[in-house]
Amino acid sequence: MLNPPPFDPREFVALARDLSKTSPLAERHLRSAVGRAYCGVFLIARDRLRVTVTENVHHEVIVALRARNRGWADQLARLRRIRVAADYELTPDDPTRRDWTRNWQDADLLAKRLLPILQAL
Repeated sequence: MLNPPPFDPREFVALARDLSKTSPLAERHLRSAVGRAYCGVFLIARDRLRVTVTENVHHEVIVALRARNRGWADQLARLRRIRVAADYELTPDDPTRRDWTRNWQDADLLAKRLLPILQAL
């Protein structure tokens, strides 16, 4: 039996966009969309930067990206912070992160900026 090709993390970003269009739009959809968008971008970054550690891997990917371009790393770190709020904070500590429509818009914009950059690495 042949091995199937590896999963394409861009599918997570596509799923995120599908979730963001779910009707009626609910916070749970937007939070999940943020998480899937981050996961897709993160997996591409990890692969392209050849980060193989498992401990503190999210931090290590940002460090590796920072070695290439600080601005890109800052954008990935920002996307990660939105994802952490989405996944772990019932009421985000940062009052500017309590609007999930805005959070999703920010996450989607960051994903749109980062995907072509990371895919070109």
